[in-house]
Amino acid sequence: MQHNVAIEDESGEELLASDFMSEEGTTQSVTVTASAEMAEYYCQVHPESMRGTIDVQ
Repeated sequence: MQHNVAIEDESGEELLASDFMSEEGTTQSVTVTASAEMAEYYCQVHPESMRGTIDVQ
């Protein structure tokens, strides 16, 4: 099953997204510069169950 990570702002607008990965054992690194507009991260394939908040201070 595929997974990735995406970051959105408070209005739900996508700010960035990583590539989709599906091969077991495969890893991926994503480097971002945190900003106050970043509100949540989630998997685009599983947006309801794989989601969390971002708190930039």
